[in-house]
Amino acid sequence: MKILIAEDNKINRLTLIDFIKELGYVPLVAEDGLQAFELWQKDRPELIITDLMMPNMNGIELIKKVRENEFEHETYIIVLTAYNDDIRMDESYDGGADDFLSKPFNKKELKQRIHIAERMIHMQQKQVVIYALTKLAQIKDKEIGDHLNRVGSYSKILAKGLQQYPKYHDFMTRQYIEDLYLSCPLHDIGKIGISDQILYKPGPYTHEEREEMQKHVLLGYETILSIKKAFPEVSFLDMGLHITRSHHEKYDGTGYPDGLKGDKIPLSARIVSVADYYDALVSERVYKNAYTHEEAVKLIVDLKGSYFDPDIIDVFIAYESEFKKINEESK
Repeated sequence: MKILIAEDNKINRLTLIDFIKELGYVPLVAEDGLQAFELWQKDRPELIITDLMMPNMNGIELIKKVRENEFEHETYIIVLTAYNDDIRMDESYDGGADDFLSKPFNKKELKQRIHIAERMIHMQQKQVVIYALTKLAQIKDKEIGDHLNRVGSYSKILAKGLQQYPKYHDFMTRQYIEDLYLSCPLHDIGKIGISDQILYKPGPYTHEEREEMQKHVLLGYETILSIKKAFPEVSFLDMGLHITRSHHEKYDGTGYPDGLKGDKIPLSARIVSVADYYDALVSERVYKNAYTHEEAVKLIVDLKGSYFDPDIIDVFIAYESEFKKINEESK
């Protein structure tokens, strides 16, 4: 992550540069607000640490200038100043600052504030990608967007349930569950590449039509892979790749596109497959009526060990009332 330091005092500037390097980040350095703004325009750093009292352009002016010229992504801005009175603090926040610290800074405190900023930046990046792709799916079919949102909620319930199992406890971290929830809406993104004639066909598919429909997993995978290649630092897309490609694999190896079996199927995809199947059953489609919750639960439980991971089905049984609640509230 690139961090822009805007500080006119040489000693303070050098101290901040050394500290940023110690933390493993890349410092960009400006000696006044105007120089800082020019650097920001050129390099678009994710984070700015700025003093308030600087020549040419002060810190408040710098913050406002940055906020006026942002487009795709917001920059996280931390004010670091010796003027720590309430008036300066209010001016900073009103101008668009995200955080406010006083000099001389405490290294431990600034480190924590930078880590908070990094988490916020990563969250924003994830949300922008997911939002854009989900809106793209909704252009194709409004029902797809609603389906994607529900499947994310169901998957989060299953992941939290698995967290109680000793063999998943260390693996199923808060970060994993967050990435799963955010990545989940990507699973059917490939359907935007399927023709309306097939996607909305009211009757059963022919063999050729079924093969065409199954291509949505590879279309989605290739779409996300192209984004991943362009933005390799967006690590959560790795989970999106697993989910998109493998959520139609079956535990017994009879699924598609790769015929993966058991634990060879990524855990994220095994989770989403149950959530996706449940939502498909309880939702009305052009080719079928909606199943009741009770009917859907029975069908899914009967597929334990064949279509679905037995551990995940055990969690599903324990939390099926939560599934029912989400389904009913979305209608």
